[in-house]
Amino acid sequence: MGSIDNIITKGIIGLIPIYTKEGRYQTKVITRDLEVIFLRKNIRQALKEMATYFKIDFATTKGYATYILGRKQSISIPFDRENVYVPIKVKKPKTSNDYTLGFFHLNYLNVIKINEKEVYLILKEDIKIKSYMIYETVKRNIREGEIIKRHFQKYPIIVYSGGDKEIFLKGLQRKASKEDLEKLEEDIKSFQRELLNNWGIAL
Repeated sequence: MGSIDNIITKGIIGLIPIYTKEGRYQTKVITRDLEVIFLRKNIRQALKEMATYFKIDFATTKGYATYILGRKQSISIPFDRENVYVPIKVKKPKTSNDYTLGFFHLNYLNVIKINEKEVYLILKEDIKIKSYMIYETVKRNIREGEIIKRHFQKYPIIVYSGGDKEIFLKGLQRKASKEDLEKLEEDIKSFQRELLNNWGIAL
């Protein structure tokens, strides 16, 4: 078991939810140097502690991604310009409250399709993890992670003030010029058009 702060400094490339034989929720963490560490906390708690480490509010960063993608479920989570984590279903639920989504660093994530029923995530140095999402959904989530990362690099979360659009725009008006606001709105529309044209996702 380890401290989340110490693990983050090593570089986290994957977080996987675990349900133990004793009926406890834990998180399996894979680091950049391929070390595997188990945390005695569920994956949501681990993600919240990562947000604290990066000095952002977890609800705010989820709201940021929700606003860009226009939905709340299975969205990538940006912690800063380089650390965006993509949600992929990696297990079947064992209880009604079980966690099934793992979160994987966008920079280290690829996907392969063996056949219609077998889809695997490929992390650094060919670490292979079975996905319980269809291939198209995994690719969509990765693509959305790339969109969020590009948006975050232009407009960091420091200018963001909530998941609601009206609050979001008011927050920008307090901290950004009218020109900045217009550029942001056009950028979001561009991303939304990209989702529609490439993935058939209408926002």
